[in-house]
Amino acid sequence: MNKDLIIALLIDSENVSADYMRTVEQHLIAMGKVTYKRMYGDFTNESKNGNSKNWRKLVNEYALMPVQQYSYTENKNATDGRLIIDAMDILHTGAVTAVCIMASDSDYTGLAKRLKESNIFVIGAGEKKTPQAFVNACDRFLILDD
Repeated sequence: MNKDLIIALLIDSENVSADYMRTVEQHLIAMGKVTYKRMYGDFTNESKNGNSKNWRKLVNEYALMPVQQYSYTENKNATDGRLIIDAMDILHTGAVTAVCIMASDSDYTGLAKRLKESNIFVIGAGEKKTPQAFVNACDRFLILDD
């Protein structure tokens, strides 16, 4: 494994627990340098994201940049869309060689495939429940609840 990766960590805080942050950080540090650390979610809406309070506690400990994404309508993927847009913006800076998508959501399968087409090493990090399509689209997948 290349230990010289320059990694962007993008976290969908609405579908993965903050309890796994230390594990992910340890894995990524072993692979290279993490330059982007962004977490996405609606941090004002506890009913939608009951996990947001736990993520907010980690902002300073892990130097995370919270990206507030209000829900435009119920049951839509505004957070997913924002993360995907930022991933493509980061791709086009040419500043990273790897992207870690911390989520247990198959909505990121297309993003993982697209990043790989641009020679970006894709690391997924999610729970066992993560759909196989997303797991397979990543170069490496970290199962967090193992």
